[in-house]
Amino acid sequence: EENILRAKDEAIALSSLLRAQKFNWNLYGVKNSHPSRNTSTKPNIEKIGSLVEKFKKWYWKKGLADGRRPYAVKKTLQVDYLDVFEKLDPAQELKYENVETLILSTPADSRSRKRYKNAIAYLAKFAGVSLDLVDLSSSYSVKDTTPRDLPTDDEIEILFHRLTKQDKSWGYVFGILAVFGLRPQEVFYSNLDLQREPFLTVLEGKTKTRIVLPYPAKWLQEFGLLVPNLPKNVHIPDYWDSDTGSDLSNVPCRRVEDCREERECSSRGKTATELRLGRSRRLHPSIEAHKYLEDWAAIN
Repeated sequence: EENILRAKDEAIALSSLLRAQKFNWNLYGVKNSHPSRNTSTKPNIEKIGSLVEKFKKWYWKKGLADGRRPYAVKKTLQVDYLDVFEKLDPAQELKYENVETLILSTPADSRSRKRYKNAIAYLAKFAGVSLDLVDLSSSYSVKDTTPRDLPTDDEIEILFHRLTKQDKSWGYVFGILAVFGLRPQEVFYSNLDLQREPFLTVLEGKTKTRIVLPYPAKWLQEFGLLVPNLPKNVHIPDYWDSDTGSDLSNVPCRRVEDCREERECSSRGKTATELRLGRSRRLHPSIEAHKYLEDWAAIN
């Protein structure tokens, strides 16, 4: 106990010397312990290239931990962040003057300007770097986009029958997309047996497994969708294959576009995607869940 008290007193004395900058480091073999106040050591600041490599590993790990699909994480990482970071000089520090030119190279008040600024700001936040990019912000918002000319229900019925005359299987795909509002590729990764239950189960998709209810349910019978009838000549790869998975999403879009004539779809781009948006419009602002089942019961 006496030794402990002595050690405590010595520690207090040493602490006082250190605070008063009177401690003699030479007694412990330490030289140049009191550098001049005018001498400064430049901190070793990480370069952009190193920060991006760390960001990639962190984002990938975080995405998987959040339960997102590997392909979705990879695609978002590349499109939203790496495509921007790859335009920066990896040998430079993450400073305003080193990112300003890149951000300003995008059109003012554009979606690109907003994406570049947000990506770089996110990298700075990840790295703990203070980077004020407020003056480079974009006033872009979704309100600035040109509204889509979505097909009406009458047009959808006309297009369905037209496509079905050309190819019943692709007409079936068109009908499923219209009634359930699936992403184009999801039709190939769903449980399509609708004879027992009035809903469809997406087994693989961007938002993982989910149940989707039909709307309007009357189209299930009118379009003959109760029995699966997928095209037989389509190669179905692993949904999350980074090389081929995303390619399949364009297959229904191309085939659905084949049925376009004059005004109906001539200026609407990928009609399959707009079928999904059209279903959302029908449900806006909200439809109670029991409405689906009432609709289903009315046709059975």
